[in-house]
This record gives sequence, structure tokens and C-alpha cells, in this order.
Amino acid sequence: MKMESNDEMIIEKALINIAENSDMIARINEYSAEIRELLEKRKLQPSRIRIEQMSAQERYNKLKHESKKLKNAIIMLVYRAESALYGILTEYYKNASKDGRVILQEIFTSDADLVPDYKNKVHPQDEYLLQKKLANI
Repeated sequence: MKMESNDEMIIEKALINIAENSDMIARINEYSAEIRELLEKRKLQPSRIRIEQMSAQERYNKLKHESKKLKNAIIMLVYRAESALYGILTEYYKNASKDGRVILQEIFTSDADLVPDYKNKVHPQDEYLLQKKLANI
């Protein structure tokens, strides 16, 4: 009796395994057919296309990347020039360590009225170009 129930359990497990395997085989066959269809569709697509054939949204614009590099290079140059001027400013302005960079940035961004007088060979300028009177010293 024990042998028969053991054999029955083994047979049941085998039948369950066979059913599970047949389901997996059916799914594998479905996926294989889908893969073949997709490969056929892919063969119809060209492997390379020209940029003008792409839509405007998908188009890769190398100029964006290059303009970013140019902008970063200009920013680096400006910072180096500002640092060099800051080094010179520390020799002539005692509070340069506190507000030297602020004064330089104000000089760079403020408007200047520099109209040369060619007859007298001078460059007249406003007495106070910067907003803070301390910065104009």
C-alpha cells in the first residue's frame, strides 16, 4: 500500500512537471515566432540614415555640445583674467581680500562713458563709475 501511494505521488509529480514543461515550451515557441517577426521588420529598416532624414526632435545636434565647450572655455579664461587682476589689486587696495572680486565684477559689469577727446588727447571719464564710493577710490 505504501509503495502504491509512493508510486502515485511520483506519477503525479511527473505529470505536473510535464504540464509545466509543455506550458514553457508553448511560451518559448510564441516568443521565438515574435523574435523572428521582429528580426524581419528590422531587416526592412536601413542600418544607416542621413541626418536630414531624421526628424527634428531626434536629430543629434553636435553644435550644442561644441557651444557648451566654447562657453566653458570662455568662462575659464574670464576667471583666470579676474584672478590675475585680483592679484594686482591686492597690491594697491588694502581690503582686496574682503571685496576684491566683487569690485572687479562690478567694474566688468558697469557701464562706462569713455568718449575720447582726440584734440586734447585725453580720455575723460565719470568721476564715480562704480556704485559704491569706496570702490571708486
